[in-house]
Amino acid sequence: LLLEAPQAVGVFGEGCGQDFDRDFAAKTRVARAISLEQSLIAGVNVGADAAALAAEIENHLRALLRDVICGHLSDGLLALADSLLGAAVGASFLYGVAAIYLRARGVEGMGFGDVKLMALIGSFLGTKLTVLTIFAASLSGSLFGLSTVLAVWMKRTRRNRARSASSRASSPISPKHARRRAWQSARLALRYYEMPFGVFLGSMALLAFLFGNRLLHWYWRGL
Repeated sequence: LLLEAPQAVGVFGEGCGQDFDRDFAAKTRVARAISLEQSLIAGVNVGADAAALAAEIENHLRALLRDVICGHLSDGLLALADSLLGAAVGASFLYGVAAIYLRARGVEGMGFGDVKLMALIGSFLGTKLTVLTIFAASLSGSLFGLSTVLAVWMKRTRRNRARSASSRASSPISPKHARRRAWQSARLALRYYEMPFGVFLGSMALLAFLFGNRLLHWYWRGL
């Protein structure tokens, strides 16, 4: 294997060095495919031409694969790959979280609409901003959920203390017992309150679109 390695590197370098006008070839083959389709509709036998076109398309796809391996990608192809990867990363991450939660808790914790929304966001923002959107949406959603629990706990605590201090109460409630009952209510709110995560995904995606690149540049420069 070590003796064959230089030869393999030479073949690989020779393949990467080949020139190929992919834009012109793609337009030509699309035009030929449309012409063959029209001829086929008209009842003309296009067997030989279709086989030749299939062979050319196969060579074209091999050339594109060689471009991916060699790193010879146009800006448009790089943007398309980034959009597809962003959609896949965003959708698969949320789908995985939803599947794990369903298996662990036995109830659905996230709807499939959030998965489709994240796929749409990822296709527009790309991979880096998609990861930033998921992180920011998770952080903001967690802060909102914790603030909701804290608000419920404080409200229930004040209500229980007011009932305890009221002269109409038949049995006064101690402050410790009031806080305990308030925490039980807060836990119920945490467990059963369905927080719309899509709101955080959409808002954080908008912020990532407007300020995400500058934020990432500032972060990496600080490191």
